[in-house]
Amino acid sequence: MTEYSIASQAQAEKVGAAILKLLPTGDFSKAIPSDFKNGKVVIFIHGFTADAAYMLPMMQEFELNGYVALAFNYPCYRGIDYAARSLYQLLEKYDGLNGGAISTDRITVVGHSMGGLVARALVGPESGHKYVRKVFTVGSPNAGTLHDSRVLQWYVTWGESLSGLVYGGYIKSSKSALQLMWADGPEPFLAKLQNTKVPAGLVEFHSFSGGKNFLTLGKGGGLRERVLNIFIQKHFGNKTNDGLVLESSTDLSHPRFALCANGGVHHNGYADFEVLNHSHLCESQILNLEILSYA
Repeated sequence: MTEYSIASQAQAEKVGAAILKLLPTGDFSKAIPSDFKNGKVVIFIHGFTADAAYMLPMMQEFELNGYVALAFNYPCYRGIDYAARSLYQLLEKYDGLNGGAISTDRITVVGHSMGGLVARALVGPESGHKYVRKVFTVGSPNAGTLHDSRVLQWYVTWGESLSGLVYGGYIKSSKSALQLMWADGPEPFLAKLQNTKVPAGLVEFHSFSGGKNFLTLGKGGGLRERVLNIFIQKHFGNKTNDGLVLESSTDLSHPRFALCANGGVHHNGYADFEVLNHSHLCESQILNLEILSYA
């Protein structure tokens, strides 16, 4: 298999979305049809302003427990709907190349942050429930986040310089940013997502959250990191959150999501809840095993 370097956002804008397989070395290769024959396939979807590489600890936990861990890497600024449509079409192609193995066994999808919204859009508006049996959202802003565009811009701009996770291409008028802020027009995509019924009993939904309300941007965050957190917490009114997303926004068991995630179960009772912020959710072994226990 040819090793595949995770694309920066600038590169991803040129080459588009891809499903990648985790190699024993921790590197990635492009997925091939036979990767879906295991019957225990999990696709991990990264969030806004990032790529699939940071989800490596979570993917490795699943690999160690007999799953095939695949990553969906995509241009994260083009919109949640674009990402979901791209993933649907890739699954459709792989299903056809693999004799219908995906639609027969159906896969599990784990999305961190905005990746959880991509997963929900896949099984909702894109009708990808024929390929998916379980959706796990981790720290996902199901009801949106950072409705103040200035705070979102500071987060992205400072995050780029401090964390190394952001590779450029962001503008505050990008489609994904507007969708996350419910600012994408008279018919916001998150409203459409919330109002799209997923047929009862076809997909099992679980949401997971963290409880440390201080966002870390990388080593040496210093004064800018502290200032950003002051603005975020002022924006949130000191309600329970993981530093970037309100607890009430992550919770798929809330009645507002009864139509699109019927029977959704929320999990925040694991031991590391109070020490995990949005940045570190994918790194906790306790949380990873908690997610794995429902897979």
